[in-house]
Amino acid sequence: MRRQRRVSYTFRKVARQKCQCPFIEYCDWDRDGAMKIPDDDKFGASIEHQYVSTVSRFSINIFRAYLIDLVDVG
Repeated sequence: MRRQRRVSYTFRKVARQKCQCPFIEYCDWDRDGAMKIPDDDKFGASIEHQYVSTVSRFSINIFRAYLIDLVDVG
């Protein structure tokens, strides 16, 4: 059976207040301001671009199984 198109969505919760966890020495909430509560959507987008786009194999791994199906071997 051939695979059908599959679409995945990722939902993330946006924090509206500072972290209150008891693990201050381990918490990475505010890495010199890089992980502060976003002031606007641009700041959130820049964080996503900084971390998500640096993973070069991300897209390859997701689409690898589907690319195999698209290759005509016959």
